[in-house]
Amino acid sequence: MLITPAYAQATGGGDTSSMMVQLAPLALIFVVFYFFLIRPQQTKAKQQRAMLDAVRRGDRIVTGGGLIGMRERARVYGGDVQAGPRQTGGWKVSARLLLDAGDAS
Repeated sequence: MLITPAYAQATGGGDTSSMMVQLAPLALIFVVFYFFLIRPQQTKAKQQRAMLDAVRRGDRIVTGGGLIGMRERARVYGGDVQAGPRQTGGWKVSARLLLDAGDAS
């Protein structure tokens, strides 16, 4: 054999420096994950919480539903919403709602 039995017997005492060398990459990965994933997510959640706490009654907000929600609401009342690009640039949005005589007041 090329490997002598003395090499196998040399690691029997539980060397602490070899354990530190094995744990160092794991600790480094945790630090990288904390600074690149966990901390930015916590910061973003804190900003969103502050933004939601600042919303008061009567504030104008735009939701992710946007035009789709407007179109569905117009359909409920028998109307329609059309949206499309203008030839000059930008967007044109038009809504037509059918109101009963009792709804006008």
